[in-house]
Amino acid sequence: MISSFFNLFIFISEKKSFPILLLIMTYKTNDMIATDMDDIK
Repeated sequence: MISSFFNLFIFISEKKSFPILLLIMTYKTNDMIATDMDDIK
């Protein structure tokens, strides 16, 4: 688990900022969806 995370980190570092931006956007989108679900309740 930790080694795969480390490999992912190396991959992101090699590819520079775009995958990081994509990851952040995905996280933000999931967070907003979760918040909307809470509001519906």
